[in-house]
Parts: sequence; structure tokens; C-alpha cells
Amino acid sequence: RDEGAALARAMVLNSDARLVNGSGSGAGDPTEVALLDYVAGSGTDIADLLRQSPRRAELPFSSERGRMTTLHTAAGGESMLLTKGAPERVVPRCTHVQLPAGRIPIDHAAVMGEADEMARNGLRVLAFAVRDVASRDAASLDAKSIDGQALSDDEERDLTCLGFVGLMDPPRDE
Repeated sequence: RDEGAALARAMVLNSDARLVNGSGSGAGDPTEVALLDYVAGSGTDIADLLRQSPRRAELPFSSERGRMTTLHTAAGGESMLLTKGAPERVVPRCTHVQLPAGRIPIDHAAVMGEADEMARNGLRVLAFAVRDVASRDAASLDAKSIDGQALSDDEERDLTCLGFVGLMDPPRDE
């Protein structure tokens, strides 16, 4: 699996924002709009990704949790959980990291060191992670969401870290 494509897919699917007229402007959280605009600018067909992997459930972002998780149908009818948020809230829930050579057990200190380095360079850092969900587990998660129960924090486990995105915030008017 191409880790760059997996990260772009996570940036699109784990978002409540939408681009207007393809790119440039959008509706929703400005950070999420910026992520979608970046992915669209790389030539990725966002509408196609959204069609291929519809959202089935969500655990919304909250400042207390520092992350957001969505459940999607994946290729072949399988399911996947996608989580994004502050590195210190996402990375501890990861057991693996996706590298060009493949998926390997995570070294939490090394991965957090990368996020810290990005932050020291003035970037706001978001972590993205995925967990493939077995069909029987996905059915249980679907039942929860259909019954109006939210996904729970317990589902945000055994994740594979896909990577970090660094955003440079514009200077504030003082």
C-alpha cells in the first residue's frame, strides 16, 4: 500500500469539510478545508474517494479528546477506522507505523520525536492513523451507530500511524 495515498485518503475521509467548486475555497473547519485543498491540488479525485469509502459512523472531535475518528467502508466491502488529531492523543493508541517498506511495530518515542521536531519548526501538527476492521466488528460498530450510540474511545486502539501533516498558521493580527 502506498503510504502517501493512504495518508491522502485519511485526510479526505476523516473530514467534515467540503471543497466548493473543486478547490481553493470550502465549507467547514479551515484546517480541514486546507487539507482537502492540498489533496485536491495533488490530483486526487476527492469525490471518487468519498464515493468509494462512505462514512458509516463517527466519533466527533472534541478538545478534551484531541482527536476525531470515522468508520468507513473500504475496498472489497471491508471497513476501516480513521483517526486524526494531536500527535500526543493519537500516537499512544498506535501499535504500528506505516513506512515505505511496510507496516512495522511502532517506536513511540521516535515517532513522537518527529512530531516534536515539526512543532519546533513552527508547524501545527496533526497525526493520522488507520485500523482495518473485520466484518463482524464493523457490523457491531454499525449497530451502535444505527442505535444512535456514538463510537467509543475503546474503538481507537491498535491503530497504524500513517504519518503527520504540518500546517503553518498565518500570523495573528495583534
